Amino acid sequence: MDDFFKPKVMWKIIGCNINFSFDDGTMICNNAVDIMTGQRNQLLQFLGLMNSKLFDWYLKLTTEAEVQGGGIQLYVTTLEKTLVKLDFPLYLSEIINQRVNGIVTDTEVDNTIFESYKLTQEEINYILTCKQVDR
Repeated sequence: MDDFFKPKVMWKIIGCNINFSFDDGTMICNNAVDIMTGQRNQLLQFLGLMNSKLFDWYLKLTTEAEVQGGGIQLYVTTLEKTLVKLDFPLYLSEIINQRVNGIVTDTEVDNTIFESYKLTQEEINYILTCKQVDR
């Protein structure tokens, strides 16, 4: 029960658009939602990456647990198999925190993530046009 009162990232388990949200420790959720607790900086990076166009494309490409209607099941066990770098420079966490607070847009976060992964314009264009899902 203590984990509910810690900073955490939460996401619904099944859906066509899996959106991740950040909570500073005030929300409790039911069993249709998974949570991850940890260091705030890494939680923010995880949140930004998982909500990005890059990972939206990647998870739908690599997740084997597809459900009827094109959705996916994104259990913790599925994410445990996903290699995610969470040691980016602090500026990535700062821009994601600004998105949490409504200061910057999803596009600004996506562009920062593309830059952090040093993607070429060709790679970015491919991701934005292949299996794109509007959030």
